[in-house]
Amino acid sequence: MNIRKRLMKRFSGETRQPKIKAFNLLARISRGRNIYHFGRRAVAGGVALGVFLAFIPVPIQMLIAAPLAFVFRVNLPIALAATWLSNPLTLAPILLLAYKVGSLLLGGSEQIFKEDFSISFDWLLSVAADIWLPVVVGSVVCGLLAAFVSYISVMWAWRLNLLATKKKKLLRKKS
Repeated sequence: MNIRKRLMKRFSGETRQPKIKAFNLLARISRGRNIYHFGRRAVAGGVALGVFLAFIPVPIQMLIAAPLAFVFRVNLPIALAATWLSNPLTLAPILLLAYKVGSLLLGGSEQIFKEDFSISFDWLLSVAADIWLPVVVGSVVCGLLAAFVSYISVMWAWRLNLLATKKKKLLRKKS
């Protein structure tokens, strides 16, 4: 049994009615949205949404991913999991990349990191007014690019898996 079938078997099926009223409301809202669908486009869209939000410098990425998964009708668990791309280990490199891309696009200089740089909250507050715009612009650009690449990659990997499965079936049929 391949990974796709195992995941579908585990996560698909009839949804049970939640006992908590707030969850019952969410269940009614999500009915018909197909946010748990494990199809190629839903999964690729979920990955793209999560990866895009992982590049956006806000601490509530999962809370933003949930309603957007409803709006765009992508796989909710995949979108939530993909936001974990930004974590305490990867946040600094992501923000540094976003700042450099934003500075390049806006034509600014990168002098902020060259003069009296120190890893402290006071230093961050002193340069926050200068770095917020390049970070935001760079985050959106990097997020869009990463979302596009991840969407295409998932679609391509799904297609390769499908072709490999068909090839195995044909080989079994011939023998």
